[in-house]
Amino acid sequence: MSRRLRDLNWTQSKLASRIGVSQAVVSSYLRDLKMPSRETLKAIANALEVSQDYLTSGDRSPHSVPNAMATTASDLSWYERPAPDDGTRSYGNARAELFRFDYDVLARETGQNSNDASLGNEVSMEYRLGVLTGANLDRFLKALKWEQLQEHYECVASDVSHRTARRYGRALRQLEESQALWLLRIDDYNTTGLIGEEFGRGSFSALVRFTQDSQKYSRGDASGGRFGLGSASLSSASGFDLVLFCSDLSQPVDTKTQGRLIGRAVFPYHSLANGKEYEGPFFFGRPEPEQPARRSSAWSAEPLRRDLWLHRDGNGAGKTGTSILIVGYHDPDGNDLDPRTAENAIAALASSFENWFWPAIVRGRLSARFTRYDNDRKISERVVDSSNINTPFVSLFSGEADIVERAIPLRVPKSKDGDGPFDHSAKLLVQLLPDDRGQRVDELAMMRGALMVVKYRAFSGLALGARPFRAALLCGEAAPELGQPPSGADNGAELFLAKAEPPQHNDWTSRGTDLTSEYRGGAAELERMLEAVRTALREIVTPPVEDSSVGPEALRKLLALPVGVRPAGKKAEIVRLDWRNPDFSALAVTVRVNFRKGRDTILLRPQLYVETDAGSGIDLPCRIAPESGCELINDTAITLTDGARDATMLLTPDWNVLPVRPDLSAVRVDVTVAERGEH
Repeated sequence: MSRRLRDLNWTQSKLASRIGVSQAVVSSYLRDLKMPSRETLKAIANALEVSQDYLTSGDRSPHSVPNAMATTASDLSWYERPAPDDGTRSYGNARAELFRFDYDVLARETGQNSNDASLGNEVSMEYRLGVLTGANLDRFLKALKWEQLQEHYECVASDVSHRTARRYGRALRQLEESQALWLLRIDDYNTTGLIGEEFGRGSFSALVRFTQDSQKYSRGDASGGRFGLGSASLSSASGFDLVLFCSDLSQPVDTKTQGRLIGRAVFPYHSLANGKEYEGPFFFGRPEPEQPARRSSAWSAEPLRRDLWLHRDGNGAGKTGTSILIVGYHDPDGNDLDPRTAENAIAALASSFENWFWPAIVRGRLSARFTRYDNDRKISERVVDSSNINTPFVSLFSGEADIVERAIPLRVPKSKDGDGPFDHSAKLLVQLLPDDRGQRVDELAMMRGALMVVKYRAFSGLALGARPFRAALLCGEAAPELGQPPSGADNGAELFLAKAEPPQHNDWTSRGTDLTSEYRGGAAELERMLEAVRTALREIVTPPVEDSSVGPEALRKLLALPVGVRPAGKKAEIVRLDWRNPDFSALAVTVRVNFRKGRDTILLRPQLYVETDAGSGIDLPCRIAPESGCELINDTAITLTDGARDATMLLTPDWNVLPVRPDLSAVRVDVTVAERGEH
């Protein structure tokens, strides 16, 4: 016993408090002045997580203390939490309601948690969807101590006042009628595992015990998941709000690393037939003798892990990480699973994972297998890794010649903590596509250092005749070239954009985030960056002026005719029209003038006309502003600059003179050509 206390760095007083005796009594045990009773000996063995034989055999070899003590199902139980004495009641799981379960939410939350816990090498994952029947189901329910939970589920399912009543009832019905239980297990390898104290700081408590405390929220931490709400997606995917966790640790806790096991079931308020009231999370684990309300994690034996479908095997065997078991898994529509719908469900989950994590997969930081099991027999498998990925966005990281790269500026203001300001250069990658377009066209994937797509933005109608494209915006710590460390400005931008994300991590916005409270002027700088992206995309996808055939031919002719042909040898050809703003407030017109001589005397006079059902050829006054290749002569004419043949002007119409809305009008543009002396 003395050796074990030294191994754990425990005092006699700590052991005494764990087993409910005085320090003097523990001292008498250590000096062989007194023998503990059978019940006390069991309590000591549980506290020190050793066998009773170890305490009584006299063997003091360190190898006599197994890394994962042979905890069996008989050593574990559920703590059934009583309802609060103050009379308050909760009739649902608010966090699960916030993270309404769907494939995208589940893939994003679990993938980013594993990615954040990386040890530096590629994180490999497995999403294993399986059904237990027959003897396997019986062993699972026995090991889970289902008899302790069943009465609670039946009580809630019978009370329609609960939001979860229908979900629990459906899960119970499928279990009882089909004698089958569907499980989804999510494994990760090459991660830290659930390290940390039992009831203190660390990833174990953050995921299992605490609410909205990811322990990634501190100053300077820009991890993918920062709000501590992702674990709610696990509960909402379970028909019973029931999840088991089993982890192999990269850092020992109490000298052990293998098979850290605990379970959690979240119940709304309910009252059993005996009048006892319950509410909140029930925990499944090892009872603590001195604190009966607590359930500590158990260092589970291999037979117990197999009975609970938590045996870690496959390509990640021997590597640290965590297995999460969602009990009573159901699809987002609430349908009962069967072999056909289960195959569809695992395929949809794989598609969502690939859609949001393709940047990390392509860069070799993340991979996953999606498997379906019937008990312990594998039915199907799909691998998603850097060599086997289907999303069309992958080509953006190929480094091919048809990828256009632009730098996008982001000015990060000084934070309230005194960091910055920073001038960050994000990277915009654009692939121009053939005219047949295909899938996922005119979309931008935005990401930062975690290499999870934060949001897909659609950019349709950037310009008349715009080339179809796909694009990616790499910001923060994702911006540097491969192999290059991020700069201070990259780090500053990473944290800035992390603060701009809502709890779902699905956008960069100032609304409902920490951005405006942390950075004065941060919202304006974020909008400037996004507008710079739009401007750069428009410049890249707009065909060059030399191509006079751009754009839908019918629309080009409608807007450009008639083009005035004035003095012989000089004519104006409109080669591009582009409404600058969605409200039709400005029309950009690019004109090419063909001439034989006297080019320094050429004047261009643009005019807008409107044709509507109310009338034809209404003169639409407009303000003229030169943009390129020309200069303003007076309020009605411009002239080409020296050596120019093409001119772009911006016409701002006065829509107030019309009896109809702009979007109900057909606009005709005339550009006349004159000698300087004719104006």
